[in-house]
Amino acid sequence: MISPAIRAHPSELFGDAEVLTRRNLVGRGATVMQLAAAVHDGSLVRIRRGYYARPDLDPAVQRAVRVGGRFSCVSELRHRGIWAPADLDEVHLQIAPNAARLRDKDDRTAPMEFEAPGCRIHWRELSRAPANHAHAGLWDALTLAMTCLPERDALAALDSALHLGMLSMRSLPDLAEGLPLHRRHLVDWADPAAESGLETLIRYLCRVMGLRVRSQPYVRRVGRGDLEIEDVILIEADGGAFHAAEVTARDRRRDAGFVRAGRTVLHFRYAQIVYEPREVAETILAALLAHRGVRNSGEIVRRARRRLDDAGIS
Repeated sequence: MISPAIRAHPSELFGDAEVLTRRNLVGRGATVMQLAAAVHDGSLVRIRRGYYARPDLDPAVQRAVRVGGRFSCVSELRHRGIWAPADLDEVHLQIAPNAARLRDKDDRTAPMEFEAPGCRIHWRELSRAPANHAHAGLWDALTLAMTCLPERDALAALDSALHLGMLSMRSLPDLAEGLPLHRRHLVDWADPAAESGLETLIRYLCRVMGLRVRSQPYVRRVGRGDLEIEDVILIEADGGAFHAAEVTARDRRRDAGFVRAGRTVLHFRYAQIVYEPREVAETILAALLAHRGVRNSGEIVRRARRRLDDAGIS
């Protein structure tokens, strides 16, 4: 007697997929009874009717699918390793405008309560094919983030995508076409040379102030800095605390080299850059006033302060 073929357990049918539908799983060889048994024994999770995942799937992704959408905007960018603000706790998801029967983010049996905290819903059709059932594609996520985030954070996300090679400079005109007019200038400000979101936040300040700024400037016999402003100010953005004495010593040697090359060196820490942008801007302007190599520094600073006020940066 020939023994019946042994079917793979449903949890083994996912491959690289995070979320699959009942139709997907049946098409890969599972039976409806196997799916019910896998949910019962905890080896699969039924996120919402007809959608399944393994239990170790990121709870934030599960919430997006449970509601009836896809992980998108800043949540999807962070998932892909693209820079995003650290203090955004909401799950951003993208849902078609005509979607119906939305569920509560934590209870697939309850209807969605739109006033409940924890989810930011973007009612927008996908403009390009999604990566899968759980995630919007990079293009849709980035387009949403460019309008959802504050300007400086949107620029930092765009820089990060370019720097990581997930987006090409050639695609920027198409990206700009999908943005509202008041955000298209951010595409012109994009710089793939920016190595961190903190660098971009300072560069954004400088662009608002109308200052000339260059990313990753090379100073002969010293090395690269993070940013150079008006050819005389060298900025170093420090994302974390220095713990090793040799790192501090190396940093001081670099600073000395930059000063010998005619630069004024300024260091800013994470908290200053993120939470005290006006203080950072005023420090840069004070350094410009004090440097003898800047012509018409008084007028430059007056103009910069007017622009900061107009932009509401305080």
